Amino acid sequence: MRELSDPGAFGWRRALGFVLFPLLWLMRWLLTKERGGLDPARDELEQTLIGHALERQLPMLGICRGMQLINVALGGTLHQSLEGFYDEYPAIRSVLPRKRVVLEAGSRLQRILGAGEALVNALHRQAIDRLGEGLSAVARESNGVLQGYEASGDRWLIGVQWHPEYLPQRTDQRALFQALVEAAATEASR
Repeated sequence: MRELSDPGAFGWRRALGFVLFPLLWLMRWLLTKERGGLDPARDELEQTLIGHALERQLPMLGICRGMQLINVALGGTLHQSLEGFYDEYPAIRSVLPRKRVVLEAGSRLQRILGAGEALVNALHRQAIDRLGEGLSAVARESNGVLQGYEASGDRWLIGVQWHPEYLPQRTDQRALFQALVEAAATEASR
């Protein structure tokens, strides 16, 4: 992986990342209406927006909960708890990029991130069980937990279980957002 072996990787971008992502996590936690609780109005709003985006075939990047919601909207299911998946592996829950995921060779996600594996963070307690219609698994942990999917064919739809927005110092994670913007610009010009 380019950034892990680069001697200059511990420069100002990395230092900025160590300051920014704990602050981003704290802001997210403070602004969450019901910390850890159910919010039916939010669920309904987000499912409606996802439904409209799916109908119009708009490019989408689902992050963590967004990945899970898109999967459910396409008929997939979730593991309600990851307990038991980490008996032989440590259950990493951190905004720091400490979890290694293997990317499917030739997948859109692998091409965007530019490597065969990625070091990511983990904050989730649920995960994809059965994939929704038209989705392909493209990133997994060594224990088999799905960490990323994408739409089959030409459609630009990617879901990642980690939080790339908390890793702004990492070129590979910024590339996800750059690819989404490019896909949206292409769609808008049609």
